[in-house]
Amino acid sequence: MKTTLYLIRHGETNFNREKRFQGQIDAELSPEGLKQAEKLRGKMKNIHVDAIYCSPLQRARKTAEIAFPEKELIIFDELKERSYGNAEGMLRKDFDKEFPHLIEDYEKRWHLDVEGVELFDDLKQRAVQVIEDIAKKEKGKSIAIVAHGGLLRAFLMKITGKPDEKHRDYRFGNTSLTIMEYENGEFNLKSFNDISHLD
Repeated sequence: MKTTLYLIRHGETNFNREKRFQGQIDAELSPEGLKQAEKLRGKMKNIHVDAIYCSPLQRARKTAEIAFPEKELIIFDELKERSYGNAEGMLRKDFDKEFPHLIEDYEKRWHLDVEGVELFDDLKQRAVQVIEDIAKKEKGKSIAIVAHGGLLRAFLMKITGKPDEKHRDYRFGNTSLTIMEYENGEFNLKSFNDISHLD
């Protein structure tokens, strides 16, 4: 029995706008992010969804509350964004100045060797585990998962087998919609990073 998954990244935050490492800092949506969530609501209003799973971070929760006002949210801690450890809250330009020796590895493979960071391989494993657990639990249903760009990127890279050097192939826009199907233990990507509602 086929399960349909609507994977959604949260709306814009000021951290996104300022190009800061956000990670698990509980940043709120910016005014633009609130508008994006309203537009996502318009897109999703005619799509049947049985349940909404969501990261506990407020930028994801607020996006889900606006986009699905009639639905109760199921909060999963495992849907949190990647931890960036000591880099969280830093402007990208300040990171480049403080850690110039790390720039190449971060740009090429999305690896980040700073204290407290969640390793990319660990993030990929966590992302697949939580999304597959949800798909199995909600077998045959249509489910929305409102989470984070880093977690969703790691998930797609793991299930498609892309090498870390190809991480830029899976960049998620704010409030983007990606549709997956899950059946017989396999994921099938139907559409990726749809932001047409923001036009």
